[in-house]
Amino acid sequence: MEVMNNNDLTWQTPRREEKNYKRRTPRRETKEQLERTVLQVRPVSKVTKGGRQRRFIALVLVKREKSIAFGYARGTDVVTAISSAVRKASKRLITYFAEAPRTLPYDFRVKYCATKILFFPAPPGSGIRAGETIKLIFKYLGIKDASTKIIDSNNMLNVVKCTFKALDKITKRRNNW
Repeated sequence: MEVMNNNDLTWQTPRREEKNYKRRTPRRETKEQLERTVLQVRPVSKVTKGGRQRRFIALVLVKREKSIAFGYARGTDVVTAISSAVRKASKRLITYFAEAPRTLPYDFRVKYCATKILFFPAPPGSGIRAGETIKLIFKYLGIKDASTKIIDSNNMLNVVKCTFKALDKITKRRNNW
């Protein structure tokens, strides 16, 4: 759209400010708000008529204040896979505890697919005795003392899903992992 200036009778195009232009700005998380940890990046390939198609799968753990979530996504390169996993995780953030407990309330067992995990409360000062992924999830949640044992499959995605299922069991939530 062109505007005619009355003073010198020349045609000008209006600036964005003049025509009240609205620019869509995506909501970006700052580093202080969103804390992320890449748990796993692995290559996968699909054999087609034209040859092998290589992709990457990323598993990411995301934390914001007291909320936590995980994301699992694939992409054509590592950066794409990680960024889409972070985007998925940031949409599913859940707050489990208003105030972080020192340890787990009771011992219990959770099963997800072929992964079984035994969770035990621990005495004060004993720390978190668990696998790397469970230890990181507990650290993000603020749990200081706990003990776990992974039985059968130790597939990292299944361990993460099983741990989140255990957190749902403790807090009596119903989330579909």
